[in-house]
Amino acid sequence: MCIAVIAVVITGCSSVDVLTKTENGASYEYLIGEFETIEVVDMAKEHCGKYGKFAELTNRYSDAHRVFNTLIFSCS
Repeated sequence: MCIAVIAVVITGCSSVDVLTKTENGASYEYLIGEFETIEVVDMAKEHCGKYGKFAELTNRYSDAHRVFNTLIFSCS
């Protein structure tokens, strides 16, 4: 039973959280090891492309415990 609960919790957390999303940029946070950076870059490219702009990675950082990555993009 405990294993099933842990599996559900882990599966439920395996996503990219959109922190901000505007015409001028977007920021995303995800669990390290759950996604490749290129997957998040592709999400930013798609978002900025809706405005006829290109996504440019402007900042990248991890939390102190190296659990989450945050990527910040500007649309230009």
